[in-house]
Amino acid sequence: MKNFTLFLLAVCCLFSTSILAQPRLAAKAGLNYGGLSGYSDGKKASGHAGLAIQWGGKNKIRVQQELNFQRLVQGYTIVENEVVNENSLAISFFSVPLMVQYYPAKSFYLEAGPQWSFTSAAKDQEAGGKKNDVKRNLAEVQFGLNAGAGIELKQKLAFYIRYQAGFTDMTLFDTDNDFSRFVQAGLLMRFGKKK
Repeated sequence: MKNFTLFLLAVCCLFSTSILAQPRLAAKAGLNYGGLSGYSDGKKASGHAGLAIQWGGKNKIRVQQELNFQRLVQGYTIVENEVVNENSLAISFFSVPLMVQYYPAKSFYLEAGPQWSFTSAAKDQEAGGKKNDVKRNLAEVQFGLNAGAGIELKQKLAFYIRYQAGFTDMTLFDTDNDFSRFVQAGLLMRFGKKK
């Protein structure tokens, strides 16, 4: 399954670079808010940052490929011997979204597309401050879909909001389905002139 996912990722990369011209590089950063679907509460804010390349500058339809580093932080409660402990799970990912963007107006776009995420680290922090490495308990590769919108200012800056929904169960050794679900908001800065 992992090799098939990497193959699909490579095909999407080749597709986007071969049929679309005039790439524009961008840097992006912002906040995440969300958690795992198997938990009813405890969602926390975290962050993301990355690079993006956009093709198809003169068209209403454009493609944007990204490489992002992002975190998901999920708080949860454990009750032991009638003592309530507030713990948190912090998961770090390298994510590769491939977004198709539609510009119904010059400075406004809607976007959607698939995303592959690769778990780079996972720490479970107990209430007392002790951190445990739990990466081996989580899925290494996650597939998901993104949808969002953005507003561009002078074709250099863009404010965006995006919803990410993972479809891979993150936890390997329990019966719960824990899918990543979170909202992103941030700022993107494009480099170079629009072609």
